[in-house]
Amino acid sequence: MVNNLWKFEGSMRVRKPVICILSLLLLSLHGFCAASIQVVEEQGADPALVQNVRQVTEAFDAVMLHEMNVTVTQNVKVFVTPGRESYANVMQRELGQDKEAAERSARLTSGFSSSKKQAIALNGDASQMKRLGGVTSVVAHELFHQIQGQLEGADRYRLYWMSEGTADYVGALVADRLGVLDLDGWKKQRINIIRKNPSHASPQEIADISLSQWTTLMEQKKSPYEMADLMVIFLLEQSNKKGPAVIAEYFRQCNKLRDGKAALTAAFGVDSPSFPVRFSAWLNSLLAQGGSVEISAAGPLPTGWTSEAQDVSARLSAILAQKWNIHLLSTLRILLSGSADGFAKALTHEFGIASNETEKMKAETWHYAGGVAVIQANYYTTGQARALVVSEVLARMWFADALPAALTDRLPWMSTGGVFYATVAAADALFPGTAARQREIWLKRLVGEIPALSDLSERALYNAAAKRLGSLKVEALSGLAATLLLEKYGEDSYGKWLAGVKEKGDARIAFVAVYGRSWETFADEFQAWLMPRLKKVS
Repeated sequence: MVNNLWKFEGSMRVRKPVICILSLLLLSLHGFCAASIQVVEEQGADPALVQNVRQVTEAFDAVMLHEMNVTVTQNVKVFVTPGRESYANVMQRELGQDKEAAERSARLTSGFSSSKKQAIALNGDASQMKRLGGVTSVVAHELFHQIQGQLEGADRYRLYWMSEGTADYVGALVADRLGVLDLDGWKKQRINIIRKNPSHASPQEIADISLSQWTTLMEQKKSPYEMADLMVIFLLEQSNKKGPAVIAEYFRQCNKLRDGKAALTAAFGVDSPSFPVRFSAWLNSLLAQGGSVEISAAGPLPTGWTSEAQDVSARLSAILAQKWNIHLLSTLRILLSGSADGFAKALTHEFGIASNETEKMKAETWHYAGGVAVIQANYYTTGQARALVVSEVLARMWFADALPAALTDRLPWMSTGGVFYATVAAADALFPGTAARQREIWLKRLVGEIPALSDLSERALYNAAAKRLGSLKVEALSGLAATLLLEKYGEDSYGKWLAGVKEKGDARIAFVAVYGRSWETFADEFQAWLMPRLKKVS
């Protein structure tokens, strides 16, 4: 599975303006600098991962030369390790860290760079290294730290948030140019992460900070990288010097002025002392906008697809936000693809999935991760089917975005059932009769062995039932149970239950408070309702 994921050839869907430039630049790089980037495979490292890392390093200089007119000018070794222990060992052996610092970094990071040692360590077992887009971003991030050191010289004057924020931006930029990440989507994801983290670091907290203090913020899960990324995005948008080349100029000015704050003013033309205040005003205006849903086409679509998707999104929003008081924290994005090839390309560009993997995924009808979903439109030939799939995908993402984690662990049939009740209700508002038809479909799926609600009362039990009987059966049972509950006790009761969960921190206590009975008692009621109906369809 892992090896199949890593085939890099054909997956770098370079944009047309860049692909010719890359070809020319790769031919000219030997005349630009004599440096080499050597990829070193530590014992046990995945050879396919090593190959992908090597190909990113080979493309990095070409992209940097085109975007910033800079390249790596010193020999650099990139050590690819199989896991955390080896990763920490390399940081001690090659990057000069002491044991405690190396082990601390290994717990928190996917890669680490020392421009003074001219070496980079990569943790091959880190979550970011499981997708091609993540590998590209991490490798480019760490290589840009090498360029930072080269431009700045032997001493360090840079602001630490500029060091990490610009490296993150370059990682996303390189991945975008190589077709395995969407730069605009990356920017929106930064906002989403800050919106969902009430304890995020403030710009003032990271404005003048050391590596140790930065690491502490990481341990406290205060999202310092994302805050720094947004500060860099703001700088680039506000500066009168357009384009990413101004980032390289900042590090040159650090060398020249021996002052990271003065370099900020010199490179970007901003007033350094007032920058955090101005940035905070910009950020607060973004955060005040709240979450939203963006629906767009990834290539040609059948007539009416986009407008129908927007209509069902509005209906779902009314149920979740107005009736149940579930409000979006993030910007959710849905891309509608009109072909299998377009679907596969979107999977690579949005999720960084290698092309050999997307070939296997062409039979899927939709795929989502985090706040982004891609739907293969050509699978859905009726308006009702289109409404159902958009509503389901959006409801899943909406619940995952806005609800506390406790709801996915305690009474998971309630949260799953809520997703499917809202899905069907939104589609039924556009296509009357959808709800009745969907109920019949759910009942037919329950013919044969079925789980009881008690089998779906804890996340571990729910997962075991889905594995044994199939996800369609547990979803059908959850949808029917939620439908009966809301029809019997009122649609708004679900919103009251959600509010009770947030207040009390326990889904079962909230159930009793809202419905005046235990979930076990309702389970008996549901069983009595379900059995005669199953006999009619069996």
